[in-house]
Amino acid sequence: MELVGQAEIGRLRQVIESLAVDPTIVAALDGSVHDTFPVAVDRSEGEALRDWTIREGAVHTIEVGLGYGISALYIC
Repeated sequence: MELVGQAEIGRLRQVIESLAVDPTIVAALDGSVHDTFPVAVDRSEGEALRDWTIREGAVHTIEVGLGYGISALYIC
């Protein structure tokens, strides 16, 4: 059973790529712009986290973050 389709994986990759180019997030509540770094993981840390998740064969994960959810994107 496929938990995530190719469309979803493609969308995750697009979001991660867009954050690599422009590491800012716009708040939906008030439109304020926030820099994701140095709070969030950077690309190399995210890729290491993704690789670790794959290597462990994780099917279920829990991510308790304090930033912007960037590490959760890599885990997904």
